[in-house]
Amino acid sequence: MITSNIKEQLALIILDTFPHLEELKDLLTNDETKLAADLQMDSFSIISLQVSIEDNFGLFFDPIEDDFVEIFCTIGSLTNYISSKIEV
Repeated sequence: MITSNIKEQLALIILDTFPHLEELKDLLTNDETKLAADLQMDSFSIISLQVSIEDNFGLFFDPIEDDFVEIFCTIGSLTNYISSKIEV
């Protein structure tokens, strides 16, 4: 799957999980968008997003090996993580 397709699918997942972010949808395909600062996601929101990503992409985040702070920092870091997991 091409990274731009992953990013588009991720944006749809975010909007489905958090419909109130519709007004910020332009930020959802920007690699530099910070999930916490720009989208106001808290730890509960991140967990909800994690579950949605696992369900939609069929992957599993490992709480021991994966650095959640780094992975869920920006749209770009999350897209890169997903890309690395589904293209293996």
